[in-house]
Amino acid sequence: MGLILQDQVCSLELAHKLLTLRVKQESYFVWLEPKKDSDNFNPVVKVWGSLSPFDTQANPYNLSSLVSAFTASELMKLLPDRVDTNKNHPFNFFRFIMERHLVVEGEVKHVFNINYASDTIKYSRELMEDEVQYHALFSPRLIKPSIYDENLANCASRVLIYLIENNLVSVEEINLRND
Repeated sequence: MGLILQDQVCSLELAHKLLTLRVKQESYFVWLEPKKDSDNFNPVVKVWGSLSPFDTQANPYNLSSLVSAFTASELMKLLPDRVDTNKNHPFNFFRFIMERHLVVEGEVKHVFNINYASDTIKYSRELMEDEVQYHALFSPRLIKPSIYDENLANCASRVLIYLIENNLVSVEEINLRND
């Protein structure tokens, strides 16, 4: 069973969202979308350097609207190691976590989860006496609801989009990481 290139990069939908958010379009692969007048073609992923502008006559794809098809490793480079929410000091630092889970829902599949967790806790004697509160107290706080996806690049894209849209990281910071 070989690897399917489209499964190794973020989806076209997420790639467009990253483009809309002004994430620098620098990746090894790009999404090619069919020209408006061709209805028999699906979007495809190609290596950036393999495209020739001279193929435009015979090519059914629109070479003028390339969108970066980021790989998981390219996205991991863009995600920050830590996030500072600048709220609720000193409980405002969250560190990067990534997990792989086995899910059984009709079929067994592996899914990825990327999040940011805070290990900083608040302590009080009253909370320590209640077992439910104690567990909640020592469970890491997450910066957002967990995102699960079988495709690691999609999972990383969704987290990056969340961080940008919620002003937890700036696009300028992300683009500097893409140099």
